[in-house]
Amino acid sequence: MRYTFTTYYSSPAKSITDFKPQKVKLSAKSSNNMVTIMLDKSEGAVGYCIYMSNSKDGDYKLIQTIKAEDALKYTANKLSAGDYYYKARAYRIINNNKVWGEYSSIVKCKISNEAN
Repeated sequence: MRYTFTTYYSSPAKSITDFKPQKVKLSAKSSNNMVTIMLDKSEGAVGYCIYMSNSKDGDYKLIQTIKAEDALKYTANKLSAGDYYYKARAYRIINNNKVWGEYSSIVKCKISNEAN
C-alpha cells in the first residue's frame, strides 16, 4: 500500500504589533487660561488617551480618555500661568486587551497671566 502526503503551508499569523493603531497627530491652541487639544483620527483606534506634564521630560499624567466615536477634542480650563506639555496615543481592543499605538509628538502650550 502506498501513501501520499500533501503539506499545506500558510503565511505566519500576524503578531499583535501588526494590529497597533496608527500614531496620533495632536495639535493644541491656548487662549487666556485654557488649552484646547485636537486629535486627528487614527486608523484602527477605538479610543485615545491624552497626557499632560509641566515639563517636556517630566512625568506625564493621564488627563482624559476619549472614545473614537466622540469628538476628538479636549479642553483644559482654569490653568495657571506656565508651560504645559501634551501627548496622546491611540488604542484598540484585541482579545479584551488594549493594544497601544505610539505616542504622538509632544506639543507645548504656554499660559500667561495676561488676557489674550
